[in-house]
Amino acid sequence: MKNNRTKAAVLGGVLAAGTALALLSPASPALAYDYDYDGMYLDIAVQSSATLVARGAAIDVPIDITCNPEEVQLTIEVAERVGSRIARGYAYSPVACAGVQQTGIQQRVLIRVPSQSGTPFMRGTAVVTASIYGCNGSCGSTSENTTINITT
Repeated sequence: MKNNRTKAAVLGGVLAAGTALALLSPASPALAYDYDYDGMYLDIAVQSSATLVARGAAIDVPIDITCNPEEVQLTIEVAERVGSRIARGYAYSPVACAGVQQTGIQQRVLIRVPSQSGTPFMRGTAVVTASIYGCNGSCGSTSENTTINITT
């Protein structure tokens, strides 16, 4: 019985120390996410604000990308609470990379995301998941999950 109490006390101490370490460790800001493998480079960063289009029928979301495949595919999903409802939208867009055969050339693309839930987007905060996928000998992808401010 005493042996089980000792094991429980040690396990409890280890869990408490791990929790404290996780809570007290500084988190690094999620500004951009990149993929660099086998000569292919993909980087994506969703900008902090989007613009309403057609009274909320859609929003325009600016995204900075850096890539070296000739073409990549961008996907973006947006969800925003509007009163007791959720406005949701999804968009896909092929994009020609400005940095063909090199890295370091950043380009901003504007992706229009239509509301597909029957609820229009409004001014406020939304959750965004954006992904970039490409092939350059090998294939890869990276994504970012963040929040944005929707403005008029």
